Amino acid sequence: LPGTQVLVADGVYHETVTFPASGTAGNWIQVKAEGSGAILDGSESIPPESWKPYESKTNVWFTKIGPGIKYLGRNQQRFYQYDDLNGLLDGRGHNKVPMNEGWFYDPLNTRLYIRIQQDPIDYSWQLPRYNQAFFVDGRDWVWIEGFEMRFYGTEYGCGVCAKDSSHIVIRKNRIHNLQNGVFISWTGGEDRGNDTRIEYNEISD
Repeated sequence: LPGTQVLVADGVYHETVTFPASGTAGNWIQVKAEGSGAILDGSESIPPESWKPYESKTNVWFTKIGPGIKYLGRNQQRFYQYDDLNGLLDGRGHNKVPMNEGWFYDPLNTRLYIRIQQDPIDYSWQLPRYNQAFFVDGRDWVWIEGFEMRFYGTEYGCGVCAKDSSHIVIRKNRIHNLQNGVFISWTGGEDRGNDTRIEYNEISD
């Protein structure tokens, strides 16, 4: 309802937050972190036993992951994405630049391939299972503040995605390890996509 304020306790939350209703002028829908440790994490870990070596190629492994991804984290950092499987197998990145490590997802067999110099169980892996931390779709007068958002990216991936929404505040969040920190889109109608305030956020890869 308009005027609702939700205070989120410290913890790690694996989900996408959506908004069933809009606020009104002076009666915002507010979602705020209660402390300094409310984390929205779009990933899951990859079980070590799921990795299998690729026949006839050293340093190449694969696992089946189901639906695709556009981002992969290794030890909490972005892992390089190859253009295609042949590039990964040959250790060649974009424009055939030598690249010894990285990943590629094949949608035909739903396999995630990685090329690395050590055994994959030596690392932690952050595999996105959600695409955005907050999705504001056709809602107005929404305020989001104080969260950490990380490891989203089954498609374009973003911390806050706002579509056809007006009077949005995105404030004092730490957004990292995803493709788009904040993504704003609208259909072009004069009453859509107005008055979005993005301030005091820390956005990094």
